[in-house]
Amino acid sequence: MFGKLNRLRQVKADYKITVKILKIAASVEDDCEVQVVWKRGPEEQKGEWVDLNYIEVDADLQDEFSKVSGFYKASASAETYEEKKCQFVLNMRNSYGEQAFGNIEMNMAAYVGKDSEPQKIEFPDSFFKDTYIDVEWTIQLDESARSSTITASSSSVATKTFTQAEVDDMIKSAETLETQKVELAAQLEKIYEEQALIKEAMAKEHKNHKYMQGKLDIIEANVEKFKVQEKYLKNLIEITAELQEKAEAET
Repeated sequence: MFGKLNRLRQVKADYKITVKILKIAASVEDDCEVQVVWKRGPEEQKGEWVDLNYIEVDADLQDEFSKVSGFYKASASAETYEEKKCQFVLNMRNSYGEQAFGNIEMNMAAYVGKDSEPQKIEFPDSFFKDTYIDVEWTIQLDESARSSTITASSSSVATKTFTQAEVDDMIKSAETLETQKVELAAQLEKIYEEQALIKEAMAKEHKNHKYMQGKLDIIEANVEKFKVQEKYLKNLIEITAELQEKAEAET
């Protein structure tokens, strides 16, 4: 949540990105066709296929890719924009099929507002030696851009423009909610601790109850045993008395 609010705090400017691919080179070993693909997130733009072989290892291109994209920086006075990545992917196809043979990631923010100059981009992880493309960047402020405004949109609400004061209020509200969330978490933790103590006491009481019940069962068993012994002694006394009376009568 705070990441989104921090984004709202920043200054956004929409720039038109134009990328011209002037040349591609790769020391291929067999006849094939190659292609440059420019990717930004899920979006990709593909260039034309050109022929390469073990003699002609480079070819001129006239590919041009473009799109409008938002760049962010911490404040209006900040000199540089946040990183914004794109990717160049090199494809090849021959009689065996089609596959990517090289790719590299670039930070477009480094070229914002600068004069277009051809740049050689090498592909160190390519399948082939000496793989590179010549690129010309043009990243200029889009005519419809409004860098001084901050916008937010979602799939459920219409796009809305916020003032800086509204953004500050939202951030303050979010910080208050975050504080309340921490306090509630602490209270909940305390409740959990109390619950654990109660369960422990109940378990201890249950254990004591079982112990006392066991002693009571032993006592009751002894009582039954004593009752049997008492009955036996009573019978024995009665028999002894009868025998005594009989003996006295005979004398």
